[in-house]
Amino acid sequence: MDNNNNTGTFNALRRGTGEGVDMTGTWLSQDLVSSASATMQVTQTGNALSGTIQGGQNQPLLGTVTGNQVTFTMQTGGNAVTWTGYLSVDGNTVTGYWVNVGGPPTSGGWRMTRQ
Repeated sequence: MDNNNNTGTFNALRRGTGEGVDMTGTWLSQDLVSSASATMQVTQTGNALSGTIQGGQNQPLLGTVTGNQVTFTMQTGGNAVTWTGYLSVDGNTVTGYWVNVGGPPTSGGWRMTRQ
């Protein structure tokens, strides 16, 4: 209730904390705009993430997990693609966006799901 005696419903979403979650494993990465997908092999050491994105040339990935925020970067030619998202409470989904830097400036929604 506020000072004007208005009432209503409040909804909130609690995001995962990422603490104690090991992201090591196989993940399906999906572009939410084009529906393109690729498999990511991820290894976690502390807050550092590394791995590969399958398909084509199995490009290497580097990243971090800080709290519930997950970030990956992949270098391909003169381009860098960065994925940034937030880990779900159960630790099985990351949802966010990707940005292409160094090439045609493009971006879109992104989700990765533990397989």
